[in-house]
Amino acid sequence: MDFSKFKYDFSDKRKKQILKIIKYAKNILNINIKIIESSYLEESKTSAGGYSCATNNKSAYIELINSYHGLPTIFILLHEIGHHIDYLKRGLVTKEEVAYEYYPENINEAPCPEKYSKLIIHAEDMAVYYARELATFLDLKIPEFSLLVDEFKSKEALKIILKTGNLSTEDFKYIRNVSRKKAYKKLKKKTI
Repeated sequence: MDFSKFKYDFSDKRKKQILKIIKYAKNILNINIKIIESSYLEESKTSAGGYSCATNNKSAYIELINSYHGLPTIFILLHEIGHHIDYLKRGLVTKEEVAYEYYPENINEAPCPEKYSKLIIHAEDMAVYYARELATFLDLKIPEFSLLVDEFKSKEALKIILKTGNLSTEDFKYIRNVSRKKAYKKLKKKTI
């Protein structure tokens, strides 16, 4: 892995975690990882990465935006690999593939029709579930609070994107605050 492709330096700990994830993705799951220049997606505020399943003679691959720090990069990788694990377990779910054609990729795109939103939410929830399983399996030792915040952020952002077609600066603040509160609440319940 060429870490010079990323905009930020990662700590040695994060580099080891990222290499462990990528090694598993490539060697065990046969997924190629492509690092994408953030300027490539300037029009989009809804994407940090993407997954494409294997087709014919082409391996599955993940596109990873190069403009995130270490822990967010790990979360993005885990989430996109979660999509692949879901694909391996359930196969290609045609209804969900059709639904993603209505996913608002770019700022100010029309909202996603509700019948497709439900399918996308389900697919994204499965990716979150398998991302957590993979983090545990690979023994990444990610703080539980950070993992929970990321899971809640993913779900909250998705709801807004599907309804409005974009995320504003206010949305990002709202998502961060709500996700942190939900994570604290869930951790508090676990300790009682």
